Amino acid sequence: MTRFPVALVPVSCSRAEDNATPVATPSVMLTTQTAAIGSPIEMRYRFAIAADAPSFSGDYWVFVHFLDTDGELMWTDDHQPPTPVREWTAGSTVEYTRTMFIPKFPYVGQTRVEIGLFSPTTGERLPLAGDTRGQRSYAVANFEMRLESDN
Repeated sequence: MTRFPVALVPVSCSRAEDNATPVATPSVMLTTQTAAIGSPIEMRYRFAIAADAPSFSGDYWVFVHFLDTDGELMWTDDHQPPTPVREWTAGSTVEYTRTMFIPKFPYVGQTRVEIGLFSPTTGERLPLAGDTRGQRSYAVANFEMRLESDN
């Protein structure tokens, strides 16, 4: 029997610290804390732009990720905000509402909503203030997803 040496390497799962200055603080308010598959849910987005935020150049979109309890991505609702990011100004607040329908997805349970700002051409993500989940993605809301029959 031939034996091979095995090297044990410690694995680290730490997130790299993002020390970039946040350009805005995002938040999302949902019209409900429970939503059935296939039903509409209204989402009110709010971005409080930092007083010292630089001028925004280029087009940035809002990415919206819906994750299950294991942190797995279920679906997205990426969109361009009604007021383009390049028009946002330091110290201002941008608010808007979007209605989306919960897609037919084989899952029921707690759903986490994460958002951020990204360039659709370069993929660059802007630093924001809030509950960071890494890679400049920020947890902003939770809701309970239910069966379609609960609609």
